[in-house]
Amino acid sequence: MEESNRALVFGFVAFFAGVMIGLGTGLLVAPQSGNRTRRQLQNMAMDAQEDAETLVKDTKEKVSGWVDKGKKLMANS
Repeated sequence: MEESNRALVFGFVAFFAGVMIGLGTGLLVAPQSGNRTRRQLQNMAMDAQEDAETLVKDTKEKVSGWVDKGKKLMANS
C-alpha cells in the first residue's frame, strides 16, 4: 500500500511540474510585453507555492492518520 501511495504522489507531482513547465514555456514565448510576462510568472510561482504548501499539509495529515491507525492496530494485537 505504501508503494502505491508513493507512486500516486510522485505521479501527481510529476504531472503538476509538467503543467507548470508547460505554462511557463508558453508564457515565455508568447508575444507580449516583458513586464506582463514577468508579472504572470510571478503570479504562477506564488500559486505553485500555495499549491505545494497545501499538498504538504494534506500529505502530513494523511501520514499522521496512517501512523495513528498503525499504532491502534499494534495496540490491539
